[in-house]
Amino acid sequence: MSNKKWILLGVLVLAAVTAGWFALTRTPFEQRPPAVGQMAPRLALADLSGQMIQLTDFPGHVVLLNFWASWCGPCKDQLKIYEKVWRELGEEGFTALAVATDDIPEDYGDRNNLTFALLEANERVLHDFGGIKNVPVTFVLDTSGRIVRKHKNYYSEEELRKEIQALLKPGTLSPAG
Repeated sequence: MSNKKWILLGVLVLAAVTAGWFALTRTPFEQRPPAVGQMAPRLALADLSGQMIQLTDFPGHVVLLNFWASWCGPCKDQLKIYEKVWRELGEEGFTALAVATDDIPEDYGDRNNLTFALLEANERVLHDFGGIKNVPVTFVLDTSGRIVRKHKNYYSEEELRKEIQALLKPGTLSPAG
């Protein structure tokens, strides 16, 4: 066998070993920190008007924190669901925050009839919330700021409403404690 063939074979073996190692050692999103039951990481991001929003701005609220992107069809559909549930339950202590992983125009909320806070992510926040690379990803926080749900992919309106209503009931303990 010629040197070129040996080099090519070596590169292919190395690629196969690397791919296998990555597949075996990659931690699924659900198992990455922050874990259900832990306090949510610190979050301080600007909304589309430039106002700083922090999780600590919503004491005693059940908070939905959704990571999305403007190119993601299911994400945009979910934003409509979050708006509907937020309008229905916001007065009861529910807050929705949508964190865009890409750049969105300042008038995105107005053009899409979204009235809850739209924020733009930074690398620290994406890292702190589990290294978010794929969207949609949603976290639900109880009234103390503890993560009670990590949800990857589409979140149905029925499932969301049921979960938020349960967390808003007085005296209801979150599943985390």
